[in-house]
Amino acid sequence: MALLERATRAISDYSISLSIDNGPWGSGTLACCDQYYGILTASHVVSALERRKDQMIAIVCADHVHRLLLSRELIDVVRLDALGDESQGPDLAFIAILDPDCVGTLKAKKSFYPLKRTSALAFEGCMPIESRLCFIFGAPAELATETGERGTPVHVLNSIHFAARAQLIGEFSNAGYNFLEFGLYAGEHGFPSQYGGTSGGGAWHIPLTMNPNVGLASADFESPELVGVAFYQRPADLGCVLIAQSYTSFPALFAKYG
Repeated sequence: MALLERATRAISDYSISLSIDNGPWGSGTLACCDQYYGILTASHVVSALERRKDQMIAIVCADHVHRLLLSRELIDVVRLDALGDESQGPDLAFIAILDPDCVGTLKAKKSFYPLKRTSALAFEGCMPIESRLCFIFGAPAELATETGERGTPVHVLNSIHFAARAQLIGEFSNAGYNFLEFGLYAGEHGFPSQYGGTSGGGAWHIPLTMNPNVGLASADFESPELVGVAFYQRPADLGCVLIAQSYTSFPALFAKYG
């Protein structure tokens, strides 16, 4: 358990959530491509943000009370939008942050995941797929709490960033893009009943290591791999299935910057 706690803390170093009009509004991963720093998220999260153009975008990035606002004039968005059935994707976006002060503040508190690689080598090499240790990291809206009246100085939104153990159960392709399917508990064992608000959150793989001559006492992990971005939830017998845009789609998204 101590190893998993350290691993999820490593994931949280890249993870944020978003707020509009003082309420929860999706999740994301801090990422960089060359000199561009921004937020990797789901395209439909960006669509929701664009419908509220009168509101500043707030980034939730710390475990203490804070207020980090992002002006819409200082962002550049690249998107892969769904071609039909929203459950089949694609559904991926990158919000490039063009405000150096905002980037500097985030760098002081978090890290930006480098997206120069086009593959997740440990993830690809770990077989069978059931042995891959994966997590979905996001901010389920049902876990959020608020104090004070919205729009007043005393209002505080408490967004809970949640690392959900996720079992890779399948993969599929659509329109030239790849997708990952993860099974998760829902409504029991401390898991939320719904994962609304987790859209845009990262799907992560934790590569485990162990010295066979030492055994379990040497168990450790290598740097987490970002293998997808969650965007769709469907019910399942033992909880739910979250569909994530695969990391193999990242190069298409970042062609503008790379």
